[in-house]
Amino acid sequence: MKKIETIIDSIKKCNMSYGDKEILIAILKEEKTDYTGFLIAFSKIVGVASDVFGKFDLDVGELIDKLL
Repeated sequence: MKKIETIIDSIKKCNMSYGDKEILIAILKEEKTDYTGFLIAFSKIVGVASDVFGKFDLDVGELIDKLL
């Protein structure tokens, strides 16, 4: 839970639009956090195309495990 709060604090301080911040924070504050949903939303907000994951053969589940 501490790591999620750290991520939320960082999002609040970043130079992102208020609406984008709210979307990401809402996902993280859910009772059962949807990490895949968070990464997808974050990717869309920062402009990473979905095909980037395919090109680099990134496994979102494995990425989540490494982050958290």
